[in-house]
Amino acid sequence: MTTKRLVLSVFCLLIAGCAGTVEPRQELEGYLKECTATHGYNPDAAASLGPHELGVGEIQWRECAYRKVETDLIPKVFAKDRYRQLIVEDREMTARVAAGQLTRAERRARIQAALGEIYQVEEAEHEKRSQIADSAMQNEMRREQAQRMQRAMLPPLLR
Repeated sequence: MTTKRLVLSVFCLLIAGCAGTVEPRQELEGYLKECTATHGYNPDAAASLGPHELGVGEIQWRECAYRKVETDLIPKVFAKDRYRQLIVEDREMTARVAAGQLTRAERRARIQAALGEIYQVEEAEHEKRSQIADSAMQNEMRREQAQRMQRAMLPPLLR
């Protein structure tokens, strides 16, 4: 998984939680490209970096991505707090990478683990809300059917 895809995944959990569309992912890809154009950091070129090396403009690029996630993505997802927590954790891990206390690969593994948790939360909440909506629709259909039956039982003059 490329770094760009990893970051995209971190911030785009929406597959399970954003109104059932891929638009947030497409929006995020645009945001990341915008951050790349603004800050010059290309996450696809990060493979050439050392295990404790940050790319030129990487911190600014990540901060740009965080801002986009906070303002544009988080309002659309179920796991809002977990996204915010992951942003905090990613900032801390990035500082540790720069300090030589954590490798880029370790940071990537931790992000992937956190993503797994987020995906589970998003999928469970999406399923729960879907079931609630289905149940409400079924109740409404039953109510309408009962009303039709009651009207059908009324004498013609009372209908």
